[in-house]
Parts: sequence; structure tokens; C-alpha cells
Amino acid sequence: MKSIVRLVILCGALGLGQPSLAAPTPAPEATATTATPNALALARRYMAAVHLDRTMSALANNMAPVIIDQQLQAHPELKEHMTPELRQAMIEVISEAVLERLPAMNDKMLSIVAETFTEQELTELVAFYESPTGQAVMEKAPSMMRRIPELMATINMPTDEEIGARLCKKIDCKAAGDHSKPTKS
Repeated sequence: MKSIVRLVILCGALGLGQPSLAAPTPAPEATATTATPNALALARRYMAAVHLDRTMSALANNMAPVIIDQQLQAHPELKEHMTPELRQAMIEVISEAVLERLPAMNDKMLSIVAETFTEQELTELVAFYESPTGQAVMEKAPSMMRRIPELMATINMPTDEEIGARLCKKIDCKAAGDHSKPTKS
């Protein structure tokens, strides 16, 4: 039972806020001015038009299994305690905790959007994404993206030899030593 509690704590603590699991945060770009009320209003309309709330909810729901898997890899001794029921309960708990934080994140995202784009760009983005064509893009893009793995399966992926030859054109493999030259797998 202690191991199960440890796994729950690890997943919760590490998955819901540790920078080590998040991408490095680049230094913020300097902005000459803060967002105007009009830019914030346009940013809000843009975020609604691109269904950012749905995207973020899906991201939160998809994060939980990944967090659990990362923790099980880091702590293999806990795998024996992971039942399907426990895994599902943990996914639900992590997802709920992340979803509770989305409104605060959306508020911060609003400022980022308003400061990233000019008012003219935001006006044009809103006009497009609020239009029937923009909404069609938002509705159809996920199904289009789900077809990419199918497409990738039909493409001959580069061989190790091809990758090695291309790499050696970019760097001097002989000067770099054996570590740079790909080996056959």
C-alpha cells in the first residue's frame, strides 16, 4: 500500500507542476508596451474562435497517462502495484487537477496572445477564425491530423546509412571520431 501511495504522490507532484517535466521556458521577449484593452478583447475572441479551451482540455486529459508512464519508468519497482483500476483512478485525478488550473492558465495566455500579435494581426486572425472557413479549419484539422500516421506508414523512411551519409556531409565524421558515424542497427 505504501508503494501505491508513493506512486500517487510522485505522479501528482511531478506531473502537476515540476519544471523537469515541462519544456524549458524561454526568456520572455521584451515588449515595448503592455496589451491594450482592445488587444485583450481581440485576443479573447481569437482564443474562443480557435477553441483554445477544448485544445487545453484535451491536452490535460492526454497528459495524465504520459505522466504515469514516466513515473513508472523512473520507478520500475512501482509497476507491480499498478492495476488497471488504479491507473484509471490516477488518470482521472491528475486530469481533474490539471483542468482546475486551466482558467488561470487561460488568463495568462490571453495576455501572451495580446502581446504577441499586433492589433491589426489579431483583427485579421479573428476575422478569419470566426468566419465559416476558419471554423471549418478548426473542426476539420483534428481529423486531418489523425490521418498523418497512416500517411507516414506509406513513406519509405530514411535508412541508417542515408542518415549517416547526410550527417557526414554536414559534419566531418572523421574528425569527430567514431561516435558521430551512425552504426547499422
